[in-house]
Amino acid sequence: MVVTRKCENLIKKIAFVYDNQNTYGVEDKMNYSDFCYDDEAQYFKKSLESLGHYEVNVICGVKNFFEVYNGGERFDMVFNKCEGFGSRNREGIFPALLEYYNIPYVGTDAYGLSLSLNKFHTKLIAEHYKFPHLNTT
Repeated sequence: MVVTRKCENLIKKIAFVYDNQNTYGVEDKMNYSDFCYDDEAQYFKKSLESLGHYEVNVICGVKNFFEVYNGGERFDMVFNKCEGFGSRNREGIFPALLEYYNIPYVGTDAYGLSLSLNKFHTKLIAEHYKFPHLNTT
């Protein structure tokens, strides 16, 4: 993450929010491999804190984030590493909620994440703008 000097003074407290297979009770590690592992989350925390001016709270799960948020804790920025589960819009749900509550976050917005999961719609856009892509059925 590149932080300019201007932002350095504005961003002090970061929530690193991720989900893992336990969040959704998934045991199949082969078909659901995009989830973050706890040690990865701790690595991100250490990396961000090593920059010297961030307090990073690691939170596993969207529900847990909103429990903390509804309890009054506020963050200057949310680092979204949530994959979601069980919906064709699974990756876009958390960013949509962050946007709704006007909570600043890093990452792709809800539309971009949902669109990229729908390969047919992504292909239509690629064709419209004449981006090179595989010609599949």
